[in-house]
Amino acid sequence: MSTLARNQIPCTAQRLGQLSDEMIRAVVPGSAFAYGQQYFSEHRVRIIQADEEKISSEVEGTSGVFQQTIRLTAGTLVAKCSCPSNEAPLCRHGVAVLLEYIRLSPKGEPGTSKTRPAQNGFTARPATTRDNAPGRGGPASGPAPTSSALGVRLGEVTIFLQWIQEAVTAVKAGLAPPAAPDLGPGETLEWVQTLRQLAEHARQSDESLLALRDELRAQEDRLAGLTRDLESATRQAKESQAACDEVKLELELQRATASRLVALDQERDKLAHRIKDMASEMVKKTADLDRLAADWGNLSGDKQAPPGLRGKP
Repeated sequence: MSTLARNQIPCTAQRLGQLSDEMIRAVVPGSAFAYGQQYFSEHRVRIIQADEEKISSEVEGTSGVFQQTIRLTAGTLVAKCSCPSNEAPLCRHGVAVLLEYIRLSPKGEPGTSKTRPAQNGFTARPATTRDNAPGRGGPASGPAPTSSALGVRLGEVTIFLQWIQEAVTAVKAGLAPPAAPDLGPGETLEWVQTLRQLAEHARQSDESLLALRDELRAQEDRLAGLTRDLESATRQAKESQAACDEVKLELELQRATASRLVALDQERDKLAHRIKDMASEMVKKTADLDRLAADWGNLSGDKQAPPGLRGKP
């Protein structure tokens, strides 16, 4: 099938202003519509020239800026895009252009020419997903903003700016941000809720940090106490070692003294034996002397006594 045939869509609308979101959604792949809706909501579309039969536009994709030409002739919608996408019959960039055209189209005024001038290029926000990577981060699924909601949106932005100034002042002062303003559902309310959540997380982080600091301080005090106890125990151990050394020295001295006493006891026993032996010898010699004395006395008496009296008492 040729490229032209792939990009031709039979259409019941007779002019581009009669198109609707539902008509586009019904003829394109779901992923192409989802990404086109995301590009539209992120203001990536710039309509250069448009009327009820033809649109010339540019869309900022994630890999460059692509040009589109969309025509509605004789009930056939024909779309061309410079992107390399194989999405058919309408790529995501064409979807974004048609959604933007529908947003800008004044209903009931056929034949009106519309041009969206460039404002310093595109005003799109950075995309969070790739052109060909559906499902990562998810394309925007909310409805596209309408021109009737522009005043409400500006009012919400004004309220948001006032609130964020008060929130910044409160956060700088270490206080909780003020209560969320009365905003309708949308990105502005989501920003407020996100900032409040961030502030709450920051407060919880500060509280956790303070708790950790207190815990660290307590641990440092405990470590200092344990260090003092260790130093005291070390001093006591050194003192005990010194006392033990003194006891060992005294014990050695006592052992030396005991050894000398044992030697003296042995010497005393030897002297006692010698004295005993000498006493026995003296007793023996005394007995011998007594015997000699007695014999001498007998001899002396025999010589002096008369012969008749010798031997008599």
